[in-house]
Amino acid sequence: MAGVVTLPTLKLGSTGVAVNELQRLLVKVGFWPSDRWGVIDVNVFGPMTMEAVKQFQTAQAIPITGVVDDKTWTTLYVIAAEGKI
Repeated sequence: MAGVVTLPTLKLGSTGVAVNELQRLLVKVGFWPSDRWGVIDVNVFGPMTMEAVKQFQTAQAIPITGVVDDKTWTTLYVIAAEGKI
């Protein structure tokens, strides 16, 4: 199906561009204070990223796993597009 993007499932220890996209979205939806960027390794899914994901999942009534699956990705993109949380 054209236009469909499949994003990888991310978890503690994941690295790369998809993690950077996740962190960017978490900043956009208010679950990652942008002043924390100097404290973390961008593109690395570490403990701070996992905590931000869990907080987002809690706020959105998504199962709190700390893992970024299809449901979490979709919800992040919808909230970011709407510009609200």
